[in-house]
Amino acid sequence: MRVLGINAVFHDPSAALVVDGQVVAAAEEERFSRRKHGKRPVPFSAWELPEQAAAWCLASAGIDAAQVDAVAYRRDALTGVGGFDERFPRAFREDAELAYRVRRAGDALTVGRRRVTHPVRPEGFWVSLRTQAGNADDALLRRLYGPRWRELLEAPPGRRPRHVAVTAAGLVAAGSLGLAVLFARPRRVARAVGALAGAAWLAGTAEFAAARITPGPLCPSELSKMLVTSALIPPYATVHWLRGWLRASFMPR
Repeated sequence: MRVLGINAVFHDPSAALVVDGQVVAAAEEERFSRRKHGKRPVPFSAWELPEQAAAWCLASAGIDAAQVDAVAYRRDALTGVGGFDERFPRAFREDAELAYRVRRAGDALTVGRRRVTHPVRPEGFWVSLRTQAGNADDALLRRLYGPRWRELLEAPPGRRPRHVAVTAAGLVAAGSLGLAVLFARPRRVARAVGALAGAAWLAGTAEFAAARITPGPLCPSELSKMLVTSALIPPYATVHWLRGWLRASFMPR
């Protein structure tokens, strides 16, 4: 097991290489850059990594970066912002929120060149419905960081406005149909409103299903799953978001 340790949060950045529990190389960046304390005297310089020290450690062991099994970073950046927010129980939201606080504190996140491929575990027919629970966390993020939270956290735009619109259209269509069946007087108007709302629901659901089906695979089992769940995801997402909004309303910022 080869672990490259990095210290770059404060002054005197350094690197160390640990192989199977033994330190085989360690150095401070100052020895290579000839700069006092290894960094420029500016605030929030955590983005300056000890690249030369790390390269020397790897060269001393006769390996390159691709042969490193893991990179360890000082916990100061994590503990300095209070760690993970336990109010986010699901993946993605907790990571994105923590990353934003780390960047706001002056640290930087860098995308490395290593790639790790994880096998996709088998899931059931309704997995896409279960994942809609994450919409409840979105409501808390909006309460904490305002309507621009997606921009601040660099999160993808999402489809909630369209999900809400499709769900509303479906409710209006169902309600209008019920009025047309129960009451004779507003039947013509109810049918017209129901037809328009139903068409809007069908168009929105078809667009969503097409966006999910197009990437493939196009086997019959996948097509049936996409068609059924595409009709159910919008109301599921909307209900979870409303649930999260109610919960977040009583939480401290």
